[in-house]
Amino acid sequence: MTVLSGLSSVRLWVVPSAAEAATVNQNRDNFSPSHNISNTTTGELESQDEDLFVYLPIIVGQSAPVGPNQVRYVATTGNNVANSCTDPNNPCLTVQHAVDVTIPGDEIRVAAGTYAGVAHRIGTNQTAYLFKPLTIRGGFTTTDWSTPDPAAHVTILDAQGQGRVFKITGPISVTIEGLLLTGGNGSGGSGGGVYADSATITFRDNRILTNTALIGGGLFLTSSQARFERNVIAGNATTNSGGGVVIGPASEVRFINNFVTNNQTNGHGGGLILSGTLAALTNTMITDNQAGLDGSGLFIENSAAELWHTTISNNPGPGSGVALDSSTAALTNTILVSHTVGISASVGSTATLEATVWSGNATKWSGPGTINIGSYNFIGELRFVDPGGGNYHLDSSTSIASNRGVDTNVMFDIDDEIRPWAGIPDLGADERFYICPPDCGSGRNPIIIWIEDEFGDMTEPAGSNITIMVEAHLPNTLHVLRFGNDSVSFTTDNLGKATINYTIPESILPGVYPIYTAFATSPSTPEAFCLGYASGNVPCFTVTSN
Repeated sequence: MTVLSGLSSVRLWVVPSAAEAATVNQNRDNFSPSHNISNTTTGELESQDEDLFVYLPIIVGQSAPVGPNQVRYVATTGNNVANSCTDPNNPCLTVQHAVDVTIPGDEIRVAAGTYAGVAHRIGTNQTAYLFKPLTIRGGFTTTDWSTPDPAAHVTILDAQGQGRVFKITGPISVTIEGLLLTGGNGSGGSGGGVYADSATITFRDNRILTNTALIGGGLFLTSSQARFERNVIAGNATTNSGGGVVIGPASEVRFINNFVTNNQTNGHGGGLILSGTLAALTNTMITDNQAGLDGSGLFIENSAAELWHTTISNNPGPGSGVALDSSTAALTNTILVSHTVGISASVGSTATLEATVWSGNATKWSGPGTINIGSYNFIGELRFVDPGGGNYHLDSSTSIASNRGVDTNVMFDIDDEIRPWAGIPDLGADERFYICPPDCGSGRNPIIIWIEDEFGDMTEPAGSNITIMVEAHLPNTLHVLRFGNDSVSFTTDNLGKATINYTIPESILPGVYPIYTAFATSPSTPEAFCLGYASGNVPCFTVTSN
């Protein structure tokens, strides 16, 4: 192996992957002798010089088993010298070092602060190069490593324009949660904030801001499976295409409760590009993105996509807000407003829409492809809270989008507030949350109920045990829930929350809607009222027969 000639020493650290390959990685500060190289199939070899990362196939047998999961700790006050990152009182200094010393399946917890700069791996610079299955979570503090709060304890990974923030190479499974990723630069390539190839990734509660690249300013994924939950992807830019996100060929993606806003590109897809992708998007706001060509909000090419409850508003550009090229897309309960063209479809493309607001588009739809607009189409005032300030939540029950949707079995909106709130779902990503449901009377304070049910379909037989999670308007307040003729009293904590374990009475008949929302005028006078669904439609769940 002449490529290794001249190296003073080489140590191998075996790190099995999630699939057929095991990764063999040397780390200058740590070496795990418990892993046996004879159990590996393929791998990577790193020299003592971090700038020299040599990729070599190693074929010697079966993949090594994944060891027990450990938690690794990173803080701006930490150090990397001879540090395995497993002591919360002696955290490591950089995310890259923590990645290097992890065993597959480990979790890295990162304390609040800014982690600036990049590390060199396999010819590219990034804040962290991820090549083994792991979880990275932010929002911790050095005095509390148990309960993350990314909003209060902001954890920033800043590549400072010197490279990407994350580069992820598979086949591995990765979770990235509670981080602010910024300053990424794709260096004339793809993926300024994140580049991922052949990986399975969950992005949850992240902010991906002000990154740049040729393609996919915020993120670029190819040959990957990804799940995006409650992320904000904003202020990213590209010179070619896909200002915010590009989900590339041979990928599958699920978007749930995400904001894609204020991204821009000179080409197609100011906010989001789906290219050669299977995609499902629920409760997505695609707003204020800009493109030099078609699809200023969303560009779909050679893909199949389903979108439920999407707000696509004010994405300026010479073309359409949504553009299909050799693709199929179904959009249900959509706000598609304020564009040069609302939606366009090329030859061979089919767009199917049902329940759509079209206000403010110079042209509603165009192109030689097939566009089916469905039975429910509306034009009128949206009454957003502050569109000029980027707030596209509904501000009034008189919005044209209020109570106009069709049933989609989407039970929560982009803010995790219950949907529908008043019997018929609102259009777009936001469900207008009334201070009081229509039939509850004045001066009441509603609560929101989440139910963990056994079957996952919000139906339960009598006698079932359920867990009810309550988020109330009033803290430290007595409330009452009614289940048929039965009731449960509870007091919220100082955050207005409570968790209740309850057994559905055998006396409740199939088809009864047993869950009621509690209202309290004062701690001493609890009152219980129905959830407020018009005509009793769409309950939290129904009771089925045993």
